[in-house]
Amino acid sequence: MTLQDIRKEVEAMIDFKLSEPRRKRGHVYARSVYYKLSRELCPLESLDSIGSSMNQDHSNVLHSINNVFPSLEAYEEAFYDIYTQAKSRLLERYGSGDLYASKVKSSAFLGVHKQYSSKLSEYKKKYEDIKNKYDELLKSRDNSALGEAIDMLKRVPESKSYDLLVKLDAMTKIMAL
Repeated sequence: MTLQDIRKEVEAMIDFKLSEPRRKRGHVYARSVYYKLSRELCPLESLDSIGSSMNQDHSNVLHSINNVFPSLEAYEEAFYDIYTQAKSRLLERYGSGDLYASKVKSSAFLGVHKQYSSKLSEYKKKYEDIKNKYDELLKSRDNSALGEAIDMLKRVPESKSYDLLVKLDAMTKIMAL
């Protein structure tokens, strides 16, 4: 479902084009119905893109949804009926807006997942390197100060060991400079 689909459905139920720059009550209410439906049925569309489809600003969309639509719902039965009928027709024709959203989200998620998956494998390798260095130090406990440091490291909870090893790695790199 797209903004164009919603616009066509609302315009089919009224006698004028939604993008006409009029401030008459009927025009304002009809645009409010369009904005509300667009926000509910196309959750991935930004307020700016919804507004630009009507040559309006995002603030007009937000004002209409938050201020105009509630008064329309309370006092203008005819326009509220247009809203409910258009919404039911659109959902019947195109299905849930979440279906469209889930298709887009899943493809976007796959790209992000690949990016984080590669970073995760990189961090796992760094963790293994640091752990191997730590294990080597454990085997060569010839220095008493080193032995005390190792004993302190053993008391660190397992859940915090990775964070500690990353910080220690950073500290040793700084000291090596």
